[in-house]
Amino acid sequence: MYHEKKRWIPALCLGALLALFIFSSQADTSSSKAVKATVKVAAVQISGYDKGDWPSSGLNVVGRLLPYMDQAKQEHAELVVFPEYVLGHIDVPGPETDQFSLAAAAHDIYLIVGCWETLYDSRYANTALIFDRERTIAGKYRKTHAAVDHYEGEPAWSRPPANKDLDWFRQQDPEWTMERGTDLPVFDFDFGRVGILTCYDGWFPESFRSLSLKGAELIVWINGRRGSVEDFIIKSAMFQNHVAVIRANQAYGGGTMIGDLPAKILARCPDGQEAFITSEVDLAHVRKVRGSSRNFQQRRPDLYETITQPIASAKTIPVLEGDSTPQKEGTSSEASLGVASCQFPVSADVAANAQWIRKYMYQAKTRGAHLLHTSEASLSGYAGVDFGTFDDFEWDLLRQKTTALCRLAQ
Repeated sequence: MYHEKKRWIPALCLGALLALFIFSSQADTSSSKAVKATVKVAAVQISGYDKGDWPSSGLNVVGRLLPYMDQAKQEHAELVVFPEYVLGHIDVPGPETDQFSLAAAAHDIYLIVGCWETLYDSRYANTALIFDRERTIAGKYRKTHAAVDHYEGEPAWSRPPANKDLDWFRQQDPEWTMERGTDLPVFDFDFGRVGILTCYDGWFPESFRSLSLKGAELIVWINGRRGSVEDFIIKSAMFQNHVAVIRANQAYGGGTMIGDLPAKILARCPDGQEAFITSEVDLAHVRKVRGSSRNFQQRRPDLYETITQPIASAKTIPVLEGDSTPQKEGTSSEASLGVASCQFPVSADVAANAQWIRKYMYQAKTRGAHLLHTSEASLSGYAGVDFGTFDDFEWDLLRQKTTALCRLAQ
């Protein structure tokens, strides 16, 4: 019996090690996609159906888009992005989505593309479709902010034109009557977490922020905008929200680009022409930045309630203190505010700092400025930088110089 037990012990140990090896291998395999360090992505700047277009028998948009999926595959991209409503009005699912499902699975690639999704009773939605590698429509995002072109009454953009039927809106201003999305979802791809915005959605910084706070590492922004979307919008969105961004516009516009942290444009299509770009996005760096973000850790949600409230529809604009005459809307453009800014070698010498500030106040005045902006701690100096501690700081001198500068400003 003793010898039999001795034989069991190696067998049990071997079995335990084998089980541990299998489990570890499975765990590594399942988590490798979730923590993939980099991903190659593609964006296509191409025109198809436009905002108010109806289906045309002579326009085969799917046939024009599919070759770019071939190209994305050849360049080892794992996601390809097409513009807003480029597919026009289609049924979902339908013949067009069937072709994309097959192509995405065949190429082992994710696809995001915009369409007008036909709904019940002649309704429709501006929808971004997500196709995964498994031949399925993995998700949808419906545009949440309506980019309307016409309005009546006051305040501006608050009411649609009167006496117009549904056909007029569908052809002239379809986003007044589209089914608007009610959520900003984040989707789990096998390489990372992805959020989607459509055109006008991206003009609201709250949209980018919300997706980032929900865990998005990569935000896809599809557009159908004439003109080029400014790169500073994408750069600021990446920098402030710790996300990478892919933007795709129709070819009648521009600004299709791929960006990465902290605010780098990795690739960009030429404006006003059909084009294809790819780039590698460093998801490991995105995750590292997000995980150690001072900005995220020190947020003050208790101060941001105003962001969630409707804006006041005031009929007058604020007036300067002491002026009891309300100013009519539209007259603010008749005046301008002159602003000056300065920099100088700030030191621990409060009197010397004050002298610098007085100098630039006089210069600002002679140049017609109403406001002078100086750097942080420019009067006192920076504790720990310009001087050691506040133990022997000359508070009376600081109060004196502050009072004198205030009088000079008046």
